Amino acid sequence: MIAGFTLGVAFASIGVPHRLSRQIFGVSEGLFAPIYFVWLGASIDIRQTFHSRDAILLALFLCGGALLSHAPALFFNQSKKSVLLASSQLGIPAAAVTLGTANGVLTTAQAGAIMMSALVTILFTI
Repeated sequence: MIAGFTLGVAFASIGVPHRLSRQIFGVSEGLFAPIYFVWLGASIDIRQTFHSRDAILLALFLCGGALLSHAPALFFNQSKKSVLLASSQLGIPAAAVTLGTANGVLTTAQAGAIMMSALVTILFTI
């Protein structure tokens, strides 16, 4: 993903044709992003989260924190639906889990808790 971002910055600086940029965007969004999420989903065992009380608490607090961090938008006349949509993000938790497990910082229960909290926030938008 970082390489794709760097390539996009390079293309933007030299002025790439719009057709090529659409094709590159299609390849990245249609092929590489789904492969990344399938690989990540296959490597995470969310069942390990339910074997640890601390991991369940982590998932609950992360889910609540995601909702609370976007709640001040209600004071600026944003709809509840918009606040819930803003709190349901999968990219940052996925990146945190990928980096944490690759560096040995997260246990399997913690990685599952982070992804489970991200999935629960997505369920709030339904």
